[in-house]
Amino acid sequence: MKRFLISLTIVLGMSAMSVKAQSVSYAKSLIDQERYLEAAKQLRPLADGGNAEAQYLAAWLFFKGKGVSKSETQGIKYATMATNQGNKDAMMLIMEHFYRTNNHTKIYETCKKYISKHPYLMTSEIGHVLGMCYMEGWGVAKDEERGWEIITKLDDNEFIRKTQKEYSKQWKAYLDCHPELYIEYAKKAANQELAGGISIMIEYYLKTNNHIKPYEIKIYEICKESISKYPHLINSEVGYGLGVCYIEGWGVAKDEEHGWEIITKLDGYESYEFIRKAQEHYANQWEAYLERHPELYMEKVEIIPSFPGETSKLTKMPSFPGGLSKLFDYISHVIYPIPSADEEDEIITGPKRVLVAFVIERDGSVSDAKVVKSVHPILDKAALDAINDMPKWSPGMSNGKAVRVRYTAPIPFK
Repeated sequence: MKRFLISLTIVLGMSAMSVKAQSVSYAKSLIDQERYLEAAKQLRPLADGGNAEAQYLAAWLFFKGKGVSKSETQGIKYATMATNQGNKDAMMLIMEHFYRTNNHTKIYETCKKYISKHPYLMTSEIGHVLGMCYMEGWGVAKDEERGWEIITKLDDNEFIRKTQKEYSKQWKAYLDCHPELYIEYAKKAANQELAGGISIMIEYYLKTNNHIKPYEIKIYEICKESISKYPHLINSEVGYGLGVCYIEGWGVAKDEEHGWEIITKLDGYESYEFIRKAQEHYANQWEAYLERHPELYMEKVEIIPSFPGETSKLTKMPSFPGGLSKLFDYISHVIYPIPSADEEDEIITGPKRVLVAFVIERDGSVSDAKVVKSVHPILDKAALDAINDMPKWSPGMSNGKAVRVRYTAPIPFK
């Protein structure tokens, strides 16, 4: 009998917990439907009964004045109750309140108090707020070094990126003093399937030439491991980083040809931006590679016969003013047209390429431009306009004579 009563007590307790959880879920659905008064009635007894999530939601209602009379006192009361149980959302509510009321000292004290009670919060958004306190001198002596030290150890790179954008100069200065963080940040980004850390690290290396051998090897290892884990990253700045590793010989035998092969095959949203970065930094090698691989710009090149059955061979390719790198620059900078609202809905997101065929005449002028592979009428027109607006080329030659040459070229839009 005694065992039965104990079992019954456990079952009833679990049922009560389940009902509470269901009640909180129901209250959240009411809030989503903006039925705040009903949600408040549902949450109040649960919050008073000790449910942390209900306490957080009740605090939010009081701070906002939704379904209840607006009361910061009641908001702080319930947010504090939830915070004492480790609810991060409730902590953020309290700190947002202190920020609105310019009580910066309280922000610092709240962070320190709850991180001391729940150490795991140090690497969460609460740690981010504490780092900001040191960055700004809120309630504590200003110490940017300490602030960055805390922020760079956060679990979520999103907070690091937000701070980086807001304090870009200080962030760059801090990273330049701590180059090992480029590796740490890049590795953390790669583990979260984010590519941003790689590009920051590569930019630092290419701009400063501050090459440290162990870090060079790490860059290669991170790129390889990330692409192995998430194959689609080969088309992101991680692929760009891997290409640079081969061009520079970082962590792998130097192989410029393979490096350029990787970079020129990038097909992600910002792929043309990465190719331009490589072009600018390795101008001479880039030009030489393009001369060896003109097909990068032209998917098909053919002589237009002067009479039926003519089989002349092209002995000299037509040349764009300034060479292939200038042609690439021209093609990759075609202005994306501004679509109407209806057109914007029809155009798919992501990178797009319109394939255009055109003729380089004997005098170098461009004629007979036609869309071979369409994406959308508005992009097709922009691609044709770009081809028709090209300056005169040096014409193609066959055995010393100028000939008409038909090209088929991809026009990218990002």
